[in-house]
Amino acid sequence: MSTKRKVMVSHYTQNIKTNGVEPEERGEATFHEFGLDLVEGEGSYSIAIVEWPNGEVESVNAELIRFLDSEVQHEKS
Repeated sequence: MSTKRKVMVSHYTQNIKTNGVEPEERGEATFHEFGLDLVEGEGSYSIAIVEWPNGEVESVNAELIRFLDSEVQHEKS
């Protein structure tokens, strides 16, 4: 068994008072690995591949995750 790390995943929301965007926490997920995503004509950016408690896998901007102290066990396949 190896250890996967828990992360807090955020997303950007509109702040009506400042008319800007701010990060807001969405919930805890399990971090799997970092990767790169390519936006044609703009270049690449870092992503984090995370798994939600319901089993859904999502790639999010790496700047939108925060590692938590807790860890979960998983089995290697």
